[in-house]
Amino acid sequence: MTRVKLSCKSCYGLFEISKSYFNGEDNPRFCPFCGKEQIINKGEYEVAKIEVDKKALVEKLLVDLIISAREVNNSAERQDCNRNHTNYGIASKCADILNFLDEDIDIACWQDGDYLKIPKVTINGKVTEYHNGK
Repeated sequence: MTRVKLSCKSCYGLFEISKSYFNGEDNPRFCPFCGKEQIINKGEYEVAKIEVDKKALVEKLLVDLIISAREVNNSAERQDCNRNHTNYGIASKCADILNFLDEDIDIACWQDGDYLKIPKVTINGKVTEYHNGK
């Protein structure tokens, strides 16, 4: 994929768009920052395509999911609200990505006061229970 670097003569704002969008009918004429029609093309560059081993990616995300689900409950026990919610965000995003990659993931979650707790995670039919999440 080719990206185009653009700059504004007025506010000196820098931004990028894909070349296909830049060459299309919706070619940007106005700066997204100041709104003035002062756009300069600063050049093009190729975005590297990265090949990823799907099996390795799924394994890494599964490990991150299990660890972050455990840490949701541990941080609730320590009454660390910020880490509790952060770890839940990690667990739920790992689950979203794994579901997108055709894995069957289900996270049970409930709220205990200000803290979230995860009693179990189901991964492709296999249930992992967390005793401190009940």
